[in-house]
Amino acid sequence: MCWCVGGNVKRGCWLERRDRMQRVSYDGQSMSGLYMDFCKSWLQGLLAAVIVTSVMVAPCTAQISGIVAMWPLDEGEGEIVFSTVGQGLEGTLFGGTWIEGVKGTALALSGANEYLAFLDSNVPSSIPFTISLWIRLPADAGDFAGIMWRSVGNYVGWWLGHHHSGHARLVVGHGDSYSSVSGGPDLRNGKWHQLIAVIAPGELRLYVDGELAGHAGFDKDVVFADRPLMVGGELKWMGLVGAFVGDVDEIVVFERALTEEEVKTLFTVGVKGD
Repeated sequence: MCWCVGGNVKRGCWLERRDRMQRVSYDGQSMSGLYMDFCKSWLQGLLAAVIVTSVMVAPCTAQISGIVAMWPLDEGEGEIVFSTVGQGLEGTLFGGTWIEGVKGTALALSGANEYLAFLDSNVPSSIPFTISLWIRLPADAGDFAGIMWRSVGNYVGWWLGHHHSGHARLVVGHGDSYSSVSGGPDLRNGKWHQLIAVIAPGELRLYVDGELAGHAGFDKDVVFADRPLMVGGELKWMGLVGAFVGDVDEIVVFERALTEEEVKTLFTVGVKGD
């Protein structure tokens, strides 16, 4: 499976291809007469056909190594979502609505106890790792929500979401304390944004739409939570905590820390997962 996306789908490969096609011009010598006009038109058509064929079959995804799970969320119906990479990584949807996404379909979560749970998945389970996903928040999304969780509060595990003023936020727990990084623009503008969180030994990096939004260091071990991976909030006995209101699409987990160049590639042209 592969896709082609950018900060806005309309900025993806098709516009680049269209621009390249529009720059094509016929540079032949002047001709006169109906026959010569016909020949010129025929040659232009042939040249355009060759260019369209060669451009449209060109791949618009990159091969980035280290993918351990990829949930495109393109099922469009039902309560089970599947990873195109790996085995036994199915997720179960509790509530939510299928909508049109960045590519294919996506999930809309209302915050009213709606979430996606990967009950049998233990990814990621060690550092380094990278999380990538696309989100869209309404203007009234609130000040705090956890988009992806595998944590017990802040001290155990990790979570990725948005915090004060709608900025992206990444938190990792050390058992008795936590480290965090926040930054980037206010995401509550009704537009799709890509979030990428990189967690490596002693380092946190947070990207929004391919640009570094925040960076922080830490000098303690990351303590992982014995909890399932969640999308939409942290599930506790009293219900969903830090419930996410918005849309989510194209979730990818890497078992390594992506480089800045790979992050930009992932944002610009997407990744091939199988």
